[in-house]
Amino acid sequence: MDSTNEKIVQDSLERIMKKKTTVTIADRFDTIKNSHKICVFHQGKIIEEGNYQELIAKKGAFYSLERGGK
Repeated sequence: MDSTNEKIVQDSLERIMKKKTTVTIADRFDTIKNSHKICVFHQGKIIEEGNYQELIAKKGAFYSLERGGK
């Protein structure tokens, strides 16, 4: 999906999801940046959780994934 249409879809989803619990599975970090809680799974178990800023500051598994596995 091009960036223009992605923005339209993301804005629409944010309006729909207000005041609702939702589960988002994404391969793009921009999709989940504004999530209240992010859970990082490995082999079926949660290995980290927090919001985007907390997980980046931790410099753990989420940080490595966000940086392209480096």
